[in-house]
Amino acid sequence: MRACASLLLALACGCAQDVPEFPRTGTLRVTVLVERAPRELPLLVLDKNVEHCGPTLQNPVLALDTELVQDAVLSIDWPRSVPSAAPVELHLRNEGCLMQPRVQIGRTGDVLVLGSTDEITHNPHGWLDGRTTVFNITMLGSAYSFRRTLARAGHYRIDCDTHKWMRGHVHVFDHPYAARSDAQGRAELALPEGERELTVWHEVLGTRTVSVLVVAGETAELTIRFPLEDRRARALVPPNEEPWSP
Repeated sequence: MRACASLLLALACGCAQDVPEFPRTGTLRVTVLVERAPRELPLLVLDKNVEHCGPTLQNPVLALDTELVQDAVLSIDWPRSVPSAAPVELHLRNEGCLMQPRVQIGRTGDVLVLGSTDEITHNPHGWLDGRTTVFNITMLGSAYSFRRTLARAGHYRIDCDTHKWMRGHVHVFDHPYAARSDAQGRAELALPEGERELTVWHEVLGTRTVSVLVVAGETAELTIRFPLEDRRARALVPPNEEPWSP
């Protein structure tokens, strides 16, 4: 029995050594592109609070600088939870009958602060990984604000139950190996050395996975180019969005 316990301890120690708590890292600089810019964004014909929101809006599902893609989320899987030094606040506001910013990333333990500049009722409904309701609240105007701790890693999709076209995304990780592309389509990640599978997510363009070799102390450049396709699930296309062919 003692021999078995020693063997199990040795195996456990070996596994822990395979995944160091503070691995050596290299830098990966990524540019995210789409093959061409769409002619226009999808048009929303509004059916609620038209006096405040207006009769139409463009659905901001694809933010571009020419072909450079903003709001792509890049990450790797990492088997060890790496606690954040200190939780931060992420702000999501209802503004002009849209949720802004559209896409954010965070760490487990961060706090999502929901606010509004609209003097109408909104109902932010948070879904974790598209399956589990994590909050469902009513905001009667700009005087209301709510705080919710993002306790679990995953993709938080926030819909407005009153205005079906309103949406935000918060991708929460339990490690620091993730980034979001900026307005110039650029993202920079410090990643553990070795061969890594990099996942690139975008709300409309879909998800791609590419293998990258990370060398400790070195910087590598990578370009990810998406075809221009609307890869949203049918259930996630707002019912008042006009047919759109990018």
